Amino acid sequence: MKPLLIKAALGHFKKHPFQAGLAVIGVALGVAVFVGIEGANGSALRAFELSTVAITGRTTHQIIGESAGVPESFYRKLRLDLGVRWSAPVIEGFVSLVADDDSRPRFRLLGVDSFAEAAFRGQLEARPGTVVDLAAFMTRPGVVLSAPVASVRSIGIGDELGLLIAGRLERVEVVGLFEPASDFDRQAAADLLICDISTAQTLLRLGDRLSRIDLIAPRTRDGASATDPLAPIRAALPAGTKIVRPEQRSAAAEQMTRAFRLNLRALSLLALLCGAFLIYNTMTFAVVQRRPALGTLRALGATSRELFAIVLSEAAVVGGIGALLGCAVGSALARLLVARVTQTVNDLYFAVNVREVAVPSGVLVAGSVLGIGAALVAAMGPAAEALRTVPRSALARAELEGRTRRAIPAVTVLGALVVIAGATCLSLPLTGLISSFAGLFMVLVGMACLTPATTLVLMRLLTPGAGRVFGNLGRLSARGVVATLSRTGVAIAALMMTVAVTVGVDVMIRSFRGTVDRWLAYSLPADLYLTSQGALTDRYTASPAALSAADITKLRALEGVARVTTVRTARVGSSVGPVRLLAHDLGRFGQSAFRLKAGDDGEAWDAYYRGDAVLISEPFWFRHGLELGATLSLETPAGRRGFPVAGIFYDYATEEGSVLLAQPSYRELWGDFGITAAALYLGTADLASVETAALRTLGEDRELVIRSNRLLRDESLRVFDRTFVVTGVLRLLAVLVAFVGVLAALTALQLERGRELGVLRALGLTPREVWTLVTTQTAMIGAVAGVLAIPVGLTMAAIMIHVINRRSFGWSLEMTVSPEPLLAAVVLSVGAALLAGLYPAYRMSRTSPAEALRGE
Repeated sequence: MKPLLIKAALGHFKKHPFQAGLAVIGVALGVAVFVGIEGANGSALRAFELSTVAITGRTTHQIIGESAGVPESFYRKLRLDLGVRWSAPVIEGFVSLVADDDSRPRFRLLGVDSFAEAAFRGQLEARPGTVVDLAAFMTRPGVVLSAPVASVRSIGIGDELGLLIAGRLERVEVVGLFEPASDFDRQAAADLLICDISTAQTLLRLGDRLSRIDLIAPRTRDGASATDPLAPIRAALPAGTKIVRPEQRSAAAEQMTRAFRLNLRALSLLALLCGAFLIYNTMTFAVVQRRPALGTLRALGATSRELFAIVLSEAAVVGGIGALLGCAVGSALARLLVARVTQTVNDLYFAVNVREVAVPSGVLVAGSVLGIGAALVAAMGPAAEALRTVPRSALARAELEGRTRRAIPAVTVLGALVVIAGATCLSLPLTGLISSFAGLFMVLVGMACLTPATTLVLMRLLTPGAGRVFGNLGRLSARGVVATLSRTGVAIAALMMTVAVTVGVDVMIRSFRGTVDRWLAYSLPADLYLTSQGALTDRYTASPAALSAADITKLRALEGVARVTTVRTARVGSSVGPVRLLAHDLGRFGQSAFRLKAGDDGEAWDAYYRGDAVLISEPFWFRHGLELGATLSLETPAGRRGFPVAGIFYDYATEEGSVLLAQPSYRELWGDFGITAAALYLGTADLASVETAALRTLGEDRELVIRSNRLLRDESLRVFDRTFVVTGVLRLLAVLVAFVGVLAALTALQLERGRELGVLRALGLTPREVWTLVTTQTAMIGAVAGVLAIPVGLTMAAIMIHVINRRSFGWSLEMTVSPEPLLAAVVLSVGAALLAGLYPAYRMSRTSPAEALRGE
């Protein structure tokens, strides 16, 4: 590339640093949102994986219970009867530390057998810095924790810690500190409390149950696994238990959160898409502003290919600087977003405690590639414009606008074709989210291509009204938008896209919330609900029974209680993998809590009550494709038992889905008479008095939680609202990107229109009238963008509700459109445009006629 061209490019951006700065900011914001979301998502998942590695150690297999853990007696059988020495019992649970700063940090409590433990994890092995009072560890309620964590929290051996466990305060003594062997171990053990297995059973109130039994499969001399060394263990497994590999836990966690993480990633890419519009704006203006200079360079011998290369190089430099800045800002943004992402993961999936936020180098590289790539793709159009520059027409502004007008039909047809392609992609019988988001992006880009033609139509409709309200200035404003369509069209498209995202997300959230609210209204028919804290938090793991048959008898005898229904929640094996089984004792009056999406009400419920069939939730049906009449095989202690699917019911409790089985059938087949939760129907009795009487009757020291219908519903909606906090942050960032884009467009437009405004000033227009002209034009740009954002946003909402949400979670949502978000879209668009136009309007109003016309 010739040095003269490089100097010319540097000279232009030195002369217009504000314009180049806006382009850099646009790319940086888009990259920052992507890096921040990926960093927060990755940190939450990595924290879970590290913690899992810390408690897995050298374990090759695990014996787990599918309903309520593993009986402790089976561990004794393993050691004594089967002679399995490479086994270790484990208790695992989550507790909150009562800290001086009221932060209540979460820790994973790990109960181990110190005699069997050394071969597995080795945290208690003697190494420099590790001090453990083994006698106190085994005889007192004591815990051992990482020395670095103890140092940060000023905890020493002998100190007493307060632990919140299911709402109870338990006191334990620090009886030892272990020194991690590496930095990896230090991170993995950052949220780990180790105690004796009997202490863990007491603290977590598990009785004689174990969370699991860890195994190390023996290996032959060449390192390969012995021929099915676990066969004797498999043959002796008690009912409801199975052997799995530990890596399946991390894989399951990643699979559970995949849809959530992918949805956030798509929203972050939307922000980057808005940044690409800004790059297009900036590079196009840079080419237009330099048309005389480019024409001169062509006259001096520069080839069209050299001009094309210099424009793309400028875009790459702008994209590179923006990407670097975006990676730095995104790393900081990840630290702000990780708390929200972690809260959502804790609410919906599993407990995780993020100690450190580290953005992987791969994410930074991906963000940089996306930023530079978006800049290069966006600059292709302006570079092609520079390629077509010839000396004779370099000064002809009208030629550019004429070419734009002539290109509008082709761009409109192209936009329509892209929309059709996107709609086709969305309508294909696919379940992948990537194809869904690809279709959504195509629809949005296609609609953006329709913006210029739509703007022409709307401005023609606005011109008479603007003339009546503002006179000649109003007509000049409307015609000015059309006259500079090559510039204003892109600004309108960028603003429209961003406001459409806010409309689409807002309508989607409102529809989702409204659907869940209506579902809660009929799915919680009882007045009070009684269960254990563990059952509330452990959605994806088995929890011990909270109540017994004797407890239910006492509840039914309480004054004011009309009836009591119960449910046992269990995880059992099936022909499609582990399933969440709900064994209800509903009664005919309780079945109103389940509304069928498919199946005859009378026949389905009759089969359910006979115990001949099961009902499955909509997400379960969507994930496994079990239609009405299909057979679902469940693993019972006596072997597999097939149940036909009699009905499919609506359910928004979990995205994995549930299977509903009559409680008598469950008890007969599994021999499990435990109860997970009870629903109390009251007559005219006071709620508070029955709550107090129930807890007093069952024992106030038990880990029981009783909540009213209203409280449970409000808490569920609060969890829902917390889930979409991150989405709200992304919307704000996207609006910021659009604001920067409009500001860049209007600022550059002011530079382009210098001569035009100079002529108007020379003809008698006052600075105040110039101000009115520019702000009116800015308001029109905002109004057009806002009006166009409504149908685009509603289309986006419909796609997210009926396609993306469906493929992500398997839920049917009812789309609800209220006037508030639509009106807010227009107000936001006009407000953002007016705010972004303040500085350009100020600059234009101060245009000097002599200075502007000096070149004429």
